[in-house]
Amino acid sequence: MKGPITSRISPSIHHRFTFGLLLIVVSTTLVFSGVLILYNFKTSEQKLAETLDSAMEKAGISLPGALWQFNHEYIQDYIDSLFLNEDFVFASVSTGQLPIKEKHHPRYRGRSLAFFQTEPRFMVREKIILHNTYPVGTLTLAVSRDRIKARLVREGMVMTLMVFLNVVTIFITTYILSKQNIFTPLEEFSKTIRSISHGNLEKRVPRSGVTEIDTLAEAFDQMLDHLNTTMASKQEVEAARQDLLLSVKEKEVLLREIHHRVKNNMQIIQSLLNLQAGKTDSQELKASIQDANQRIKSMALIHETLYRSADLVRLDLPRYFGSIISYLERIYRLPDVWITIQRDIHPVKLGMDHSIACGLILNELVTNALKYAFAGMDNGVIRIRFIREAPNTAAFTVSDNGCGTPEMFDKDTTDSLGLQLVRMLAEDQLEGELTITRGTELEFTIRFPLTKEE
Repeated sequence: MKGPITSRISPSIHHRFTFGLLLIVVSTTLVFSGVLILYNFKTSEQKLAETLDSAMEKAGISLPGALWQFNHEYIQDYIDSLFLNEDFVFASVSTGQLPIKEKHHPRYRGRSLAFFQTEPRFMVREKIILHNTYPVGTLTLAVSRDRIKARLVREGMVMTLMVFLNVVTIFITTYILSKQNIFTPLEEFSKTIRSISHGNLEKRVPRSGVTEIDTLAEAFDQMLDHLNTTMASKQEVEAARQDLLLSVKEKEVLLREIHHRVKNNMQIIQSLLNLQAGKTDSQELKASIQDANQRIKSMALIHETLYRSADLVRLDLPRYFGSIISYLERIYRLPDVWITIQRDIHPVKLGMDHSIACGLILNELVTNALKYAFAGMDNGVIRIRFIREAPNTAAFTVSDNGCGTPEMFDKDTTDSLGLQLVRMLAEDQLEGELTITRGTELEFTIRFPLTKEE
């Protein structure tokens, strides 16, 4: 596994910076020295040419009279004076093709004029000497570039050394300052980051001044403080969440136990009612007790369904309605009539109050259809439909194709306890509207508003 990125970046930057700075120092030294040497060479070359031109100009003034008067001694003295300058290596004064006076530097004794003219080490000038516009002789001078080159080499070496020393001084100073102010703080920064990456969130970047790295370190420390605060808050939130989860878990257990006990208590009530019904001979009283028993069973099924479901607050409507329908089919199915119960129940999650009301309504309407709708018939159909018509509105319909109700039937004035209970539950408990439609089928429809949670 590779180490942290910060452990590899700092040395890499350090090395690149060092080698880059060294390359700049060497390149700068070479370029600057080369420029200075070239400049000195051109300057010295120009001075050498000026020396020759000056000697020629003076000869044009001094020698015409001496040549006209054949004063060879003066000419010799003039040539000797030229050789006081160490750069002169050859001088010749001639008339026509005949040399009058000629002098060589000891190193080049016996060398001809052609030698000096062909060698690049020498600079040669010739000048015709005029006396009153009449040519009286020719002056030929040659100077050597050797002394200039030697001087240039010495000066170049000294200059290069000085430049190199200056640049090295700058390099060392820059290196020390960069190490002190950049690389050492970066290394400390890197160590701090590695320490933080191992979980030490209390570690802080050391600071020594007000440099850009110190500003960066300050911002980094502020980020760490914010991170610590955030993590502490997160830990507090997590602890609170765990407490809430534990509390919810405890309440779920308690609520499940309540549903279980309510269901058991209702079963006890049903058993008591059954015992009471068994002790009476009145068929009307027995029927009333059985109707009450069924209504209690419908409510008990709510608690049983909630007890067995994951959601202890909102009811799984298809499962709940299915339990009621199965229970009623077992009790009231006629052996000589084939009754089909069709269901279209959308998975709407109802709260406890709406579930109890809808369960009791379903119990009353399906019981009424099973008991009275198909008298004298071979088969029949009961349709149960529960849908969400709008985001906040439900439609609950129970219909059958049985014999229907009398023409004079009025839901508001009927003396049927079951239908009175249906109307009361629809209008008061559900705060909805009950509609009864007669045709090929008798249809009861309740439309009621849903809560935000449903």
